Amino acid sequence: MWFKTFSTVFALTQLFGPSSERALELSVISSSQLKAAWQMPLDRTSSKQYSLALSTTARSCQQSVIERMISPGEKECLLPYNETDTLYTLTVSAQEGSGGNKTSEEILSASIVVPKIGDSISLPPPEVVKISPTNNSVKFNLKEPQNEYSGKRLRLVLISQTGRLNKSSIFETQAGTLYYGSDLKAFEEYFGSLQRCENNLPEQCGMPTQITFKTLIGAPSVPKDLEITFVNESRIEVRWEPPVDMGAPNVDHYEVKLIADEKLIGNITVSNETLTSAFDHLRSGISYTVELTAVNIDGSKESFYSEPAAVMVSTPSSVPIWIFVAVIIVGVAAGTAFFVIKTKT
Repeated sequence: MWFKTFSTVFALTQLFGPSSERALELSVISSSQLKAAWQMPLDRTSSKQYSLALSTTARSCQQSVIERMISPGEKECLLPYNETDTLYTLTVSAQEGSGGNKTSEEILSASIVVPKIGDSISLPPPEVVKISPTNNSVKFNLKEPQNEYSGKRLRLVLISQTGRLNKSSIFETQAGTLYYGSDLKAFEEYFGSLQRCENNLPEQCGMPTQITFKTLIGAPSVPKDLEITFVNESRIEVRWEPPVDMGAPNVDHYEVKLIADEKLIGNITVSNETLTSAFDHLRSGISYTVELTAVNIDGSKESFYSEPAAVMVSTPSSVPIWIFVAVIIVGVAAGTAFFVIKTKT
């Protein structure tokens, strides 16, 4: 579990000691401008040039908003923006060579959510003390000011790293706590902003506090299309498809159980890439239940189990040998050939 909260966003890379420190900082300073500041090692022997590119997830912008070279000795700049309630990403790249031999390598990146900000609103950004995500929700603990800013509404903008979610809402906080419990998916990274607002209008909200967090691993949904196939009278094969909701980037493993008379007869664990299993030595004339569970494991080795998929199957009863022999005798006497055709169920 992890989270970050700040008024600006920075990326920091440490390379071979303090003299090689690289840092990039991006912040919202007004309703129309961002400020970018960076620090990069000075290498007088290198022919590298540096460039920056500002891009956004806004649907109206299909390419970088700003692209330009960084002048020697330049440490910061102001960047205009006109899209709001969107995620801006600033990248710094190192370029070397020319023509067909020119190479470019991204060395720093920082992302920031830019919400709607009222031009004449002087409300300070809220102070977030703690962020507590679960697999599908998040709770923010805020330091409630004891002044005229106490009790103000809060506007939350949340954007998923994948671009799946981009949502904003205005809330009234209770006892310094803000809870958001819809639209979040397990094990996904989110960027966001929190603002104090005079009312329910986005244009009446002040400067933002930047937040970022990652939801926890959750339980997968039920595995799909569980099928049982008889190979012979005492062996079955089990097949299935992965669940729709993994609860994480992928299911960790599957557990397949064979149960008879409410007793566990067999238990097989297979990897997340394996979608088949089998059980042998089944007894004739017995009803069995096959249960399949998808399992996730987080960093602390805690397991999250899906609801089981279950199928009941009965093995055929064995035919007494005297009946089998009698049928053969009668068949031979009648000059008739018998063929037994087995079908898969």
